[in-house]
Amino acid sequence: MNIQSGLNSFNQNYLMMNRKKQKQDEESDGNMLNAERLEGYSIDFMNAREHLSTENLNHEIADVESNVSLVQTAASALHHLEDQLSRIWELLRHYSDEQNIEGAKVSVGMMELKGLLEEIDRIASRTRYGEDRLLDGTHTVRAVVNGADLEIVSIGDDIVSSPVRGYPVSIEQSATRSEMIGSVPLNQKLIDHGEQMLVREGNSLLRFTTRNGENLEVTLKRFQQLLRKHDMPIEVKSIEDGKLNLQHINYGSHFRFGAASSTPGVLSSESGKIEPAYPGRDVVGSINGEICHGKGQVLKASEDSIKLSGLRLRYFGSKNSQQPWEAGSVSVFQNAYLFDGGMLKPNIQRLGLQSMKSEHLGREISNVSGFRSLAEIGIESSEQVSDSLRLVEKALGEVSDTREKVELFNQDHLKNHLHELKEEHDHLHVDKVLSDDGIRARKMAERTKVQIIHEGGRSTLAQAYQKPQTVLSLLK
Repeated sequence: MNIQSGLNSFNQNYLMMNRKKQKQDEESDGNMLNAERLEGYSIDFMNAREHLSTENLNHEIADVESNVSLVQTAASALHHLEDQLSRIWELLRHYSDEQNIEGAKVSVGMMELKGLLEEIDRIASRTRYGEDRLLDGTHTVRAVVNGADLEIVSIGDDIVSSPVRGYPVSIEQSATRSEMIGSVPLNQKLIDHGEQMLVREGNSLLRFTTRNGENLEVTLKRFQQLLRKHDMPIEVKSIEDGKLNLQHINYGSHFRFGAASSTPGVLSSESGKIEPAYPGRDVVGSINGEICHGKGQVLKASEDSIKLSGLRLRYFGSKNSQQPWEAGSVSVFQNAYLFDGGMLKPNIQRLGLQSMKSEHLGREISNVSGFRSLAEIGIESSEQVSDSLRLVEKALGEVSDTREKVELFNQDHLKNHLHELKEEHDHLHVDKVLSDDGIRARKMAERTKVQIIHEGGRSTLAQAYQKPQTVLSLLK
C-alpha cells in the first residue's frame, strides 16, 4: 500500500473538490455581486426618480413663491389706492361742510383734487411685477361692444372668451323713466298766487311754493335746486307752453315717485293729493340668443349661463318697435392670470385684476352733475360735491373689494398651496434618508454573509489538511 501515493491521491482529490467548491462559491459570489449590481441599478433608478420629484417640487415651489410675490405687490398697491381715495373723501367732506365756497378756495381745492386723481392713475399705470402691469386692466377680462347705443357695465372674472365675431345683442323693449306730465300750464298768474307742489320719492317728501314776480324759468330753476339740495333724483322742466314734466333720473320700473299740486292739472288731477307718476320700464332683450334679466337700461346675463355669466350691458337707446331689433354685438377677451394647482392639485385658478384708473372707477352712479366716473368729479358747486362723494364711495368700495379678493386668493390658494408643497418636499427628503439607511443595511448584511461563507470554507480546508498528518503519525 503506497501511503504516499494514497495521500497524494487524497490531497489531489480534496484539492480538486475544494477548487470546484471555490469556483462554485466564486460563481455564487459573482451571482451575488451581480445581484448587488442589479439591486444597485434598481436603487439608482429609485434615487433618480426621487431626484426628479425633488427637482419638480423645487421648481414648483419657486413658481408659487413668485406668484405670491406678484399678488402681494398688487395688494400693496391697492392699499395705497385706498389711502388716496380716503384723502379725496376727506377733502370733499371739508368742502361739503362749507355753506358758500369762494372762487379762490374752489381753485385750490380743484388743484388738490386733480393731484390726488393723478396719483391714483400713476399707481394704476406703474404698478408692475417684472414686466407685467398689474392694475391697468391688462390682466382682466375685457369686452368690446359694436353698437351706437351699447356699453359695457361689468364682466365676470370667470367668463370665457367669445368667438371673433362676438355675441349678437337683440332688444325687444327699451328702458324708460317714470314721469309725470301736467295737463294745465303753470302760467304767470298761478306763479304769482303761490302755487304749491309736493314731491315724494321713497321716504322723502318735499314742498315747493312759487314766488310772486318770478317767471317760469326762474321758478323751475329754483325748484330744481331745491330738489338737488334734498338729494331727490327728480328732474323738472317745462314742455308745451308751460306744462310741467317731472322725470326720475334713473331708468326702470324700480324707481318711482309721486307729486301733487294745489291747482288741479298742474301736476295732480286733484288738489293737494299726491298721485303716482307713470312707471318706468326695464329693458328687455337677449345676448347670443340667451334671455337676460333687465333692470333699468342694464341687461344682465343669467348666472347659470356657461358662456355669459357675469356679463352686463347697458342699452341706452330709445327706439320702440313691435319686433325685436339688433342693437349690435359684444366681444369678450379673457386675459386674467391663470395659476396652475401643480402636481398635488391639478386644477387652474383664475384671478382677474380690473383697471384701477380713475376713469374706470366710480361708474354707474346716477347723479345730477353728469359725472360718469371718478375722473370727472369736482367741487365747483354743492351739487358736485354731493355727487362726487357718492362716486368716491363707489370707487372706494371697488378698490377694497378687489384688495380683499386678492388677499383671499393669496391666502386660500397660493400660500396654502406653497405650504403643502413644502410639506411634501420635507416628507420626500425624510423618505429618501430612510431609504438610503435601509439600502446601506442590506448591503452590509450581504457582505457579512459572504464573509461568513468564505471563513467557513477556509476552516474546512484546514481540517482536511490536518487529517492526513494524523494518519502519518500513527503509521510511524
